[in-house]
Amino acid sequence: MSIFQFGPKGDCSFKSQLKSVFDQPIDGGKKNACFPDDSVASCAIITASVKCRDIRNEDGTLIDEDSLLDEGDWGFEVKFRATGNERANDRALTFIDFPLNWRFPPAKKGQLKGKFSAHEALFKLLGFGSAPSPCAQFEILDVLIRNRSDANYGIFARQGLSASYGN
Repeated sequence: MSIFQFGPKGDCSFKSQLKSVFDQPIDGGKKNACFPDDSVASCAIITASVKCRDIRNEDGTLIDEDSLLDEGDWGFEVKFRATGNERANDRALTFIDFPLNWRFPPAKKGQLKGKFSAHEALFKLLGFGSAPSPCAQFEILDVLIRNRSDANYGIFARQGLSASYGN
């Protein structure tokens, strides 16, 4: 349980998008969408946008962090499952379940906003060749928001979970 709470107008929204890119060449010196140093590549580009509003501290005041910081204390975590078709037996095969986490920019006036790329996170973590296949299917297994300054590192919000103001 988190020490933070939603105010009366509090909520979070999550939106994800999948774009399959097939054999995309570098065009006019622009970076390839799949791999920055590759001339032709195919991959799946997964992005997520998250917005939360009216988040309150334990004392009921709106959360607000130093805007001079690159990132705040709030984190966004998502776990994806990538599956594909095993041609030999014509059945679904799980390639990998991969958890990813990011930091939100500093919170302002009770709000969190962020846009995150699974493709970029995997590239930074694992390097060249780590982008998901454009032919894979992706399932979202879990989505949650935490605050690292929370003494219990409690989950503040999770997909499918609701909270009330002023317990």
